[in-house]
Amino acid sequence: MLKCCVCGKEDQESRMIWDEEMDNSYCENCYLKENSKEISS
Repeated sequence: MLKCCVCGKEDQESRMIWDEEMDNSYCENCYLKENSKEISS
């Protein structure tokens, strides 16, 4: 199990996204939100 570093939700590793640069794991929702922020700013 991995834990989302943003919302704290735990899920199977296969359903989580691991960001090697930031050394953090995200659930899909938070990963999309975080990345859309970076793209738009």
